[in-house]
Amino acid sequence: MYDKNVSKEFLNFLKESLSLKKEDLISGARYHNFSDFFNLPHHYVKELEYEKLRPLTIKITDSFKNIFDAVSKIDILLHYPYQSFDQVIKFFETASSDENVKEIKITLYRAAKNSAIVRALLNALNNGIKVTVFVEIKARFDEELNMEYAEVLKNAGAEIIYSIPGLKVHAKLALIKRKENNSLKKYCYLSTGNFNENTSNIYTDFGFFTSDENITNEISDLFKYLGGRLKNPEFNHILVAQFNMKKEFLKLIGNEIKNASEGKDASILIKLNSLEDKKMIEKLYEAGDAGVKINIIVRESAV
Repeated sequence: MYDKNVSKEFLNFLKESLSLKKEDLISGARYHNFSDFFNLPHHYVKELEYEKLRPLTIKITDSFKNIFDAVSKIDILLHYPYQSFDQVIKFFETASSDENVKEIKITLYRAAKNSAIVRALLNALNNGIKVTVFVEIKARFDEELNMEYAEVLKNAGAEIIYSIPGLKVHAKLALIKRKENNSLKKYCYLSTGNFNENTSNIYTDFGFFTSDENITNEISDLFKYLGGRLKNPEFNHILVAQFNMKKEFLKLIGNEIKNASEGKDASILIKLNSLEDKKMIEKLYEAGDAGVKINIIVRESAV
């Protein structure tokens, strides 16, 4: 995105210098780092504020020995900011000091400043636990902080995997291997939101804990792929961009088109950051023309 008021000469200079194509350029306003808006002066006028809601404390793990005992028996789905993010921090803090935990793998996209999760990873390293961190250095406006965390973790002994050229990893995943009954049991956490205790109080996201082997084994393969140790993984239980996600989404939309053509109830509800893929957009138009009721909650869109 570039300032729409920039001179044509300077824009051409940027295009040539950075080898940009026409489709790479989107005109916009002068200021792009909207996260700085969080730091605007606050005059604390109560009449202008919404009433603050406290996130619900999750007590489901109170019936178990620890978070691993809970997740080994049940899947747990959390909804932020309505439910507390504390269980996620507790997940890593518990793992970092558990003598049965042998390995922690995590993708790092946007972590909080003074991150409790990064501190837990450092504690895990200090306790002899193997830690692997995939660091996405193309996380817009957080590149510097991510590089700092990568350096700190690397110096503490973590294996750091940096972004794959030409591929942006937006997935938020964690995989923990724990020794139980003379074998390694896998636990994973998948989320639509970042490993960031600050933004979890603002953004609406889901977090999912599971020990289901169908999922944990495929998450393990995904980490192997990101680490360059597996070239052609197969995914049958999780959707992964670049592999099967788009195909499955198109299939689901097609199923609603079929329902509509047969006179059945047909609807699609989509929540996403942006909608830019041409084929997906065309398929949604096709669904709308077929009579499918479509609701899209989107932060920004090319439509």
